[in-house]
Amino acid sequence: MSKVKFSSKQQEILRNNKYIVRVTANILSLSKEFKEIFYREYLSGESPSNILRKYGCPVELLGEDRIWGISYCIKKEYEKTVPSVISVLVHLGKLHHRSLPKTVFGSFRRRLTI
Repeated sequence: MSKVKFSSKQQEILRNNKYIVRVTANILSLSKEFKEIFYREYLSGESPSNILRKYGCPVELLGEDRIWGISYCIKKEYEKTVPSVISVLVHLGKLHHRSLPKTVFGSFRRRLTI
C-alpha cells in the first residue's frame, strides 16, 4: 500500500473511470473486468503504465509505487487461480499439458510433466 494518500479532488478524478470500483484516501479498487484486461495485456508484453493509461487511469496520480502494487496484486491473483483451473482441465483430460504456452505457464507446465 502506498503511503501517499489521494486528495478529495484526486479521488473524484479516479471515480470518473468506469474501471475503478471504489476509491478512498488509501485504497483504489479495480473492477474484475479491468483486472482481466490488465492481465491479458500484461501477458502480451504491454507495460503496466501503458495499460493503465490506455484505459483512462491517470498514471501521474497513481505514482510508481501504486502502479507496481496494482501490477503485483493482479498478477498474484491470476497466477494463484489460473494454474488451479488448468490443473483441473488437465486432470479431466480436457487440456493436454503440452498445449500450454511456454511463455505463460512455463514453470507450471514443467510441474505437470514431472
